[in-house]
Amino acid sequence: MEKLTRREMLSSGVAVIAGAALSNSVSGSHATTNESEYLFQPGLIYLNTGSLGPTPRSICDEVIKAWNQIETNPVAMSYGRVQATADRTRDAVAGLVHCSAEEVLLTRSTTNAMNIAALGIDLSPGDRVLTTDAEHEGGTACWKYLEKRRGIGIDRVAIPRDDHDVRAIAERFDRAITKQTKVISFSHVIWSTGLRMPVREIVALAKSRNILTIVDGAQAVGNFEVDVGALGCDAYAAPGHKWLMAPKGTGFLYISRRK
Repeated sequence: MEKLTRREMLSSGVAVIAGAALSNSVSGSHATTNESEYLFQPGLIYLNTGSLGPTPRSICDEVIKAWNQIETNPVAMSYGRVQATADRTRDAVAGLVHCSAEEVLLTRSTTNAMNIAALGIDLSPGDRVLTTDAEHEGGTACWKYLEKRRGIGIDRVAIPRDDHDVRAIAERFDRAITKQTKVISFSHVIWSTGLRMPVREIVALAKSRNILTIVDGAQAVGNFEVDVGALGCDAYAAPGHKWLMAPKGTGFLYISRRK
């Protein structure tokens, strides 16, 4: 995958009004046990962070504060502060997932990140992408688009809802790889079952055959420790709004600098 320039990273990154709040979310400055910190309806017990995470009141306040600051002098505030805000946010994200800030692109969502990663790979008719039949639509739409526009093929490893044998799953990936496989794309955690996938094992299979790996980390980052360097993947996409409880419309894409 080609390395993006600094200008490209900033131009396709998250809006400045959300950047500072995402940075605060990543650093855990909003952590609290006080239910009034959230804007829930009275009596609501919220258990659906895996779908759409709640944004704490303090983070919402940061977004509104930044937005108000921009409107006091739109050009000076937007162009004058956007790079510094983006840099702080990228530094925070890099520290969270254990990589360098130069490997982090700020995005608007996991889906946005997956699209950027997929469209940045030079795939040709006949090339194949290996994924699973349990992926979220946000992680597969990019490959369906390339199937239609570039004539690539998509192969899917079956993962039944009651299958929790990660060794067997890795073995199915091994058998499904062909000479035409150029990319392996799969979730760190399956969205519908909570199964944590054997990322390192699948990445090792891919590396041994010079295949790129892209991991959809929508259900992982903020839920448990994620070290992208240790995982060894080429790219990793994640949102801000789920387990990090950052503003809606935030996310990031890690792109490894390793050759």
